[in-house]
Amino acid sequence: MALTAIASEPADQLSLYDNGADAALLKPIKTEALLGRVDRLLRLRRDPDLALVHLGVETKDLDYKESVGLDCRDGRAALAKDVIAMANSGGGRIIVGIREASPGVFTSLGIPEDDLAAFEPSRLNRALRDYLDPPVSVGVKQVRDGGRVFAILEVPPGAEMVILAGKENDRAGLRGGRVYVRTSSVESAEVRDSSELRALLERVMAARASRQDG
Repeated sequence: MALTAIASEPADQLSLYDNGADAALLKPIKTEALLGRVDRLLRLRRDPDLALVHLGVETKDLDYKESVGLDCRDGRAALAKDVIAMANSGGGRIIVGIREASPGVFTSLGIPEDDLAAFEPSRLNRALRDYLDPPVSVGVKQVRDGGRVFAILEVPPGAEMVILAGKENDRAGLRGGRVYVRTSSVESAEVRDSSELRALLERVMAARASRQDG
């Protein structure tokens, strides 16, 4: 499998296949797309959502959480910070119901049945709306694995705009009007250097160019 940032033209991709590649993925590479391509190459049949649940590795576009406290300001602000960062980094998924037992080691717990109502899409988006400028519509999918239920929050890319923090919350480290992204250490953090800012602006410009070409 070739992971490449330069084979954007059909002829370039054909060259990769001619030289022995069985698949080609263009950077930036989404975790879900990578897993799907691996499954096809290995002829595996598995639920793509459960594949993400069981992956056990956080990436820029995949984050695990044991729970989210939507019933309190601090919890809403903390989740909003992650949504802002992920949207500004091209979108991704936040999976709730997984505990980080130790650094890099994850345990699938699921969400208690009494807490599932909080993940109704309109309710969740209302809880986040004031913290996102402009608002981002987060999709919600519940998946079952045996007797456990997980919520997959699908964060769309910011597309042609930069998402800012709409409100402040000290406990969540959220500052109004600031910009957050997913860092190379897979954390949600404020933009602090020129390379992060450049990558964000390049993504926005590419989205605008793509719309104009379409």
